[in-house]
Amino acid sequence: SVEPLLTPAELAEVRRQAAAFVRGEGPGLQRLLVAKSWLSGNYVSDWWEKYIYLRSRAPLLINSNYYGLGYAYRIPSPVQAARAAVLVHYLAVFRELLDSERLPPTTIRGAVPVCMRQFERLFATTRVPGRDTD
Repeated sequence: SVEPLLTPAELAEVRRQAAAFVRGEGPGLQRLLVAKSWLSGNYVSDWWEKYIYLRSRAPLLINSNYYGLGYAYRIPSPVQAARAAVLVHYLAVFRELLDSERLPPTTIRGAVPVCMRQFERLFATTRVPGRDTD
């Protein structure tokens, strides 16, 4: 909830906007998402790939996949070559798990499985630049 972050007036406005959304365009958008779920294995993956990875002109690593930053807040070694070696080692370990299909499913709190389809293009792929989209 945003309640601890807002003034009473701001919270009232957010609640008003949410109620207007539920009465207005919300149900129609929900129906579109349900229809998309019948045509797609994951209702957001194709949009995420198109608009975040392929159309964005911002650097991907820091703008769409912060997990790749690794040591952003704690640098385990002052030696850049050592950090690079550790990163390459763990990427190789991860790729072996992926290629051998031994990578455990990603879940939320150990219970709800998360779509892992995008892992199939994690290695040995590239974005080919295009005018409007890659």
